[in-house]
Amino acid sequence: LIKEAEERKAEIDRYKRELDANKAAFDRHKLESHDEKKNLESEVKLKSAGIEYLKKSEAEFKNQLNEMKREIETKSEEIQNLKMESQDDKKNMEFELQLKSTEIEHFKELQKI
Repeated sequence: LIKEAEERKAEIDRYKRELDANKAAFDRHKLESHDEKKNLESEVKLKSAGIEYLKKSEAEFKNQLNEMKREIETKSEEIQNLKMESQDDKKNMEFELQLKSTEIEHFKELQKI
C-alpha cells in the first residue's frame, strides 16, 4: 500500500512537472505573442507614418508642379506681350522711317524750287 502510494505520489509529481512545463511553455507563448503583437503594431505605425509622409510629399510635389505651371504660363504671356511690343515697335520704326523718307523727298523737291 505504501509502495502504491509512493507510485501515485511520483505520478502526481510527474504530472505537476508536466503541468509546470506546459504552464511555462504557455507563458512563453503568451509573451512571444505579446511581443509579436507589439512588433506588428510598431510596423503598422511605421508604415502608416510612411504613407502619411508620402501623401504629404505628393501634395508638396503637386503644389510645386502647379506653381511651375503658373510660372510657365506667366512667362509665356510675358513673351507674347514682348513679341507684340516688338512688332508694334517695328511698325512704329517703319512708319517713322517712311515719314522721314517722305520728309526728305519733300525737302528735295523744295530745294529744286
